[in-house]
This record gives sequence, structure tokens and C-alpha cells, in this order.
Amino acid sequence: MTTKARAVEYVEKGNSGLQAKTRRGHGRQTLKTLAVAAVAAACAGMAASAVAADTYLAPSTSSDNASAYKYHNTFPAGVGDFATSKEVGGDVFAKGLKPGDKFPLDVTVFDENNKPHKLSELVHPGKPLILAMAFISAPAVMKDLAQFQKAVKAESPGSDVILVNVSQFGSALQPGTIMANTGRTIKVVGKDYGLTLPFYWVHNDIYAADGFTNRLRVRDLPTYFVVNGKGKIVRIFGSDHKQWKAADFKS
Repeated sequence: MTTKARAVEYVEKGNSGLQAKTRRGHGRQTLKTLAVAAVAAACAGMAASAVAADTYLAPSTSSDNASAYKYHNTFPAGVGDFATSKEVGGDVFAKGLKPGDKFPLDVTVFDENNKPHKLSELVHPGKPLILAMAFISAPAVMKDLAQFQKAVKAESPGSDVILVNVSQFGSALQPGTIMANTGRTIKVVGKDYGLTLPFYWVHNDIYAADGFTNRLRVRDLPTYFVVNGKGKIVRIFGSDHKQWKAADFKS
């Protein structure tokens, strides 16, 4: 009999003893017996959890040396395991954009009043575009954007500058709240950090290959794209870029 089975049996016997001893008027002793049984059952559960934890991450049998461990769960073989890049036949995420590539101006973004716009409608032909991707739930990101705003206004006043938030607020259980809450939130939070640059948000499906951040292969926020008047990316900066200078904005 396993430890867990013994514990269950013990608890059952304890319950039976409680009934018998209560009838005999020995309730206090019975409660003590039941408490001991409960502790034994809890310990058995902890032991079982420890065994499960030991097998949760097991050495991978895959030939993919990039992953030393592979997730294993208690479901039938193959259910719930994370696929490796070799198993799916290549990179899990899109290659993303790099300097020299065309920036996708076909993306639909929404303003603070939740009105949709194509990025192409928000830029002036021939003018450089500087797009900063935001995550308004993170104070550190918003502080970086406030510093970026000071620099870009001073060093590149002739550029089209756009902030785009990549997260949404609201509940899928309440249709319509995501759009209403996101527009309202970026307006309030932007004001709190003194942001006066045009602020938009985008539907961003992080589980889809063509989701906004996956399409651009953005894994860091804020991320800044400097795009020239011909729509080509000149340079890309991440959150580690703190000291802005005029040359950063040149296209």
C-alpha cells in the first residue's frame, strides 16, 4: 500500500473512531486522533507533490542541445509538451525587422478616442517617422518615454513621432470594454507622465505570427524605430538606450 493510500485509510479510520468514541463520550480524545490523521494526510500530500515536482522538469531526450530540459506533465505522452524549434521545422517566431527593411505602415492603430487609423495616414510623405512602442502598465517604460519625448522634441522637431501602446485593457467577457478601456487608459496614464506626443494603441495578438510585436519581433519595451522618408528603417533602439543625441534621430 502506498503512503498516500495509508494516509487515506488512516483518516477514514479516524473518522470512524470519531463516531464510535463520540457515542462513548470520548469526544476530546477523538478530536486529537482526527487532528493527527489530518497532519498525516497533509504530509502524504506534500510527499506526493515533491515527487511530481521532481519529474516536472526532466532531462530532454531531444537532440536539440539548445534546450537542456523539456517540460513534462502528468497528461498522456505528448500532451502539453513545449515544442522545440526543430520540431516545428524552424524558428517559432517571425524573423522580424532590421535596418534597411520597409516599416509596415499598413497596421491599424487606434487613437485615445478609439478611432481607427492606418499608420500610413498619420505620417507625411517624405518626412521621417519615429515610432516608440509603449507598455503603459510598466512605470519604467513610461519614464523612459518621458525622457525620449524631451529629447526628440529638442533634437528632431521636424519628424513625425508616434507612441503606440501594445497592451489592451478590458475583459473578453464584456464585449466592447477592451476598446473603451484602452483608449481611456492611455489618455490618463499619458497625462500622468507628461506625454503630449500623439499616443495610439494597437490590437496585439502575442500568440499569432502576424501579431504586431511578433511581426516586428519586439521583445523589449520601449523599442524605438527610426524610419526615413522612403519608409525604410534606419535604426532600432531598445530600452537600454537612455542617452539620446541628435544623430540618433537622423534618417
